[in-house]
Amino acid sequence: MSKSTFTTILLLLFLSFISGKRLNIHIILHSHNDAGWQNTFEGYYQEKTSFILDNVYEELMTHPHKIFHWADIAFFERWWRDQDDQVRYDVKQLVFEDRLVFMNGGWVMNDEAVTSYKEMVVNMRTGLEFLWEIFGVRPRIGWQIDAFGASASMVSVLHKLGFENLVHNRLNPDFKTQMRSGDGYNFYWQGHQVDPNPEDSKIFCSILENFYILPDMRMTMEEKFLNANMTEYSPYLFSNLIQRSIDSIDRMSNFTAEEYHVMIPFGDDFGFVNGRKDFAKLDELYDALKVYSDSIGYETHIKYDSLENYLQDIKQLDLDYGLYKGDFLPFYESTPSWDWNDFWTGFYSTRIHLKSYERHVFRKLQSIKTLFAIKAAEEGSIPDDIQPLITEAQRKWAILSHHDAITGTHSYNSEEDYYKILDDSLNLLTLAYARISQLGETISPEQLSIMEGFIEALQPENSMLNIFTVVNPTAYAREEVYNFTVPKDQGPFTIINLDGEDQDSINPDSYVVDLEEISTYSHIMSKSRKVFLKVKIPAFGSLNLYKVNCGLSQAECESLGVNMASYVNYEPISSEYEMENDYIQLRFDSSGDLKEYYDKDNGLTQEIDEEIFYFRTDGYTRSGIYLYNPREERSYFKVIWKQMRIYEIPGLKTIYQVSGRDTETKILRTFSLNHNGHEQSQRQFFHQIDAFTDDYIEINYRISFKPFGENSEFRSYIDDSMKLIERPIFDINSPLKRETASELLGFYTFPSVNGGMLEETIEGSGQQVFISWANSNSLGATLSGPKEVSFVIFRNLYNNDQKGVPEDLVESRSSNLPMIFRIDVEDAALNRNFANFAINEALVTFELEWSTQEIAFLPKSSTLFGDLFYHYGTDGNYYETYPTTVDVIEIQPIEEQGQIVLKLLARNRFDTIILIDQNSLGHFDQISKFETIDHEGTPDESQTGYKHDANRIVLSDIRYDLNTFDFAVPDITVPDQHSQVRLDPFEMSEFVIKKSS
Repeated sequence: MSKSTFTTILLLLFLSFISGKRLNIHIILHSHNDAGWQNTFEGYYQEKTSFILDNVYEELMTHPHKIFHWADIAFFERWWRDQDDQVRYDVKQLVFEDRLVFMNGGWVMNDEAVTSYKEMVVNMRTGLEFLWEIFGVRPRIGWQIDAFGASASMVSVLHKLGFENLVHNRLNPDFKTQMRSGDGYNFYWQGHQVDPNPEDSKIFCSILENFYILPDMRMTMEEKFLNANMTEYSPYLFSNLIQRSIDSIDRMSNFTAEEYHVMIPFGDDFGFVNGRKDFAKLDELYDALKVYSDSIGYETHIKYDSLENYLQDIKQLDLDYGLYKGDFLPFYESTPSWDWNDFWTGFYSTRIHLKSYERHVFRKLQSIKTLFAIKAAEEGSIPDDIQPLITEAQRKWAILSHHDAITGTHSYNSEEDYYKILDDSLNLLTLAYARISQLGETISPEQLSIMEGFIEALQPENSMLNIFTVVNPTAYAREEVYNFTVPKDQGPFTIINLDGEDQDSINPDSYVVDLEEISTYSHIMSKSRKVFLKVKIPAFGSLNLYKVNCGLSQAECESLGVNMASYVNYEPISSEYEMENDYIQLRFDSSGDLKEYYDKDNGLTQEIDEEIFYFRTDGYTRSGIYLYNPREERSYFKVIWKQMRIYEIPGLKTIYQVSGRDTETKILRTFSLNHNGHEQSQRQFFHQIDAFTDDYIEINYRISFKPFGENSEFRSYIDDSMKLIERPIFDINSPLKRETASELLGFYTFPSVNGGMLEETIEGSGQQVFISWANSNSLGATLSGPKEVSFVIFRNLYNNDQKGVPEDLVESRSSNLPMIFRIDVEDAALNRNFANFAINEALVTFELEWSTQEIAFLPKSSTLFGDLFYHYGTDGNYYETYPTTVDVIEIQPIEEQGQIVLKLLARNRFDTIILIDQNSLGHFDQISKFETIDHEGTPDESQTGYKHDANRIVLSDIRYDLNTFDFAVPDITVPDQHSQVRLDPFEMSEFVIKKSS
């Protein structure tokens, strides 16, 4: 038989196999618009996105068979503001007809690695609330096509928001290769547990095989795209995308499938900016693809379709889709011609100061929401002018959660714009606070009399006082050593707490300390004046502290019997030093390095080693904006420690500062121990590192803990802020072979969003020791050894990775890394999260000037609820919940039928069953629970029913399997009256709290 005859026979067999089979090709039109990258948000809008949305509107109005998808709500809202009534009417009709379809629905397409799950929730709700308000629609399909890696936390967030499907894209090549040769690109993905049954936390996921563009055909390459011969291109598209999907369906059905469904994304970055030209070119491809598919024997049905239709159709094929658990992080790229893998872990630490600032604004935003809820409940109404300020501040903040914003993978002018956006958000929050302070109750006549007495005695020169409103947005009473900043030239003053129960608490002890800091902008080592005192604030409460300046001298004011703020001077030190409180002791050597931690209760001594080192970033490193994979040896600083200072704040805190420099590099380290406040806060120590350099280097901090036994067993945990996940650096025995995986060892392989933990099981004794840390902003970290962790604390990059940001990344702002460390021998998960709680749920202060002539109208400290949360034990008794057990994600006041209604979104972080005390609802007396967030925007019942095999794992990489602490969820029968007002282990739900009608 000749070769040509044999080929003919194979072709005839193939055609007989596919003959008459129905091939459904779903064309998905979309445009991906980054909320800042090489240009600013407004720059992109003016130059591209406004024209794209104009073009989409015109195309849909003139071509009724077409459907277009949009995901970037921040841009859409910006465009919506510019439209007249007729366009708005038409667009609403297009949405009603399901021809303009919103996917994802977040304000921006958020990053999934360096954002916390709370930030994911708030970003998503920001966009979803806009869509619900304007159009009454609620997307149910996630569209995270450009995030740099995929996190199970995002899956959990989408699930609780009522999403049933997710389309993702940026997965590692190994995963996509395994999918291609296995069961294809569709599977069920189980996120972290947010329901009583972990199986309920899964959604259907579809992965784009070839990015969100056509294979080798980008719309951004205009000349090539607009001049392409689509008849010649169709066979290439068929074999490189459509045929692969067909093959996977055949394999999953054992070659019994009679029908196929294939999705083709028609779109690109800022696609359709050329309007009709782009649409016409895709129409050509549409026609050519139909002709080619028919010519090879398929019964082809091709249409411009919606994602929802495609996903429903692919599920109805009755295939058994696998179940996947865990994360797809870190993301990397690989090309056969390279001798390395491009690990996208550089963005975990790029622009650390911006990451910190974004987190700071987020805390302010969440706190102002709590304060607004408190005051609205007191007032009994919601003024029209406050919520718009908070909403606009939230929309501006949300832009920073974009996957090219918080990641730092953007150009210099975008960076400056992002700072301005955050500044604008803070200014709006300040305006909201000033307005909120006029709501609710004012001080009582007795409190007014006390304040008048202080003012009369102190005679403030400018007839003004300062209100510092400290907000507790958490579900627990806070008793802490607290500080706030005052001007460097601040003269004598006193602090008044009118909620104090006696003279000592009304006029509490307060101390002024001039601490060293590296200026964010000038980079000069200078002093910052801080005021320290002890505060106690109830859950969901606010505390007003009044600072009254003294118009006399310090001595004259003190002679009046007023407890004036005392100044604490430092003590220079040049030898070994020990700082301690009732629970722990830290020992420093004569160089200022921490050498030992001693746990007094357990008699446990942990030896510690620290070092600060650097990598050069102007050589051949592959270390840059997106990537992190250094080739050069680490170098160590020869730091000349110029000063070591001790500040002893009586009864409150001890602070140890060490400052120094090495040529162009400045480093300031601050350690502190509390002597007061919650016991758990005294069992951990605080460490902040400030750094700046003009040189092209990257500054790193490493802390290691000496093992207690040579053959101890070690485990490491990284907190992704949903659950403690065991995530080793990499597993060389993984089924997904990476010949160069060792490149990644020790080089910042995970985003440390909130911290992590190291565990040692000591040989012989079997005792477990846990060393945990929390950090105030996301950053890159690595486990360099069993009990060793390193952090990036400053990056000045010369190499830009050639990934789309055509400039060197030179930091213009100094960065700092605040962390809390603790060592435990029991209750490790709870205690570790107390550190996270203390630093990431920090009390937030808002400041306001107030005339002494208006003190009768001073706002009063307030609280919203009593002790709302508690847990029901296995012994049938009720117990106060441990701080950090419940995460409060958001609280929002809404006015309905003349009454204030509160929406409270909360999550149980642990294995206890959390109950809600309905007698502690304060102004309210009714509470209802909804397992889906924003329930009014979500149908009561699922719209899909699908078959799956819960035991089948579509991907078997053991490195990404979900492993948690061995929490044994107790089998507790809760009294019937609590059945609807409880949080089961790890559950996230929304509660609606209101008065009876």
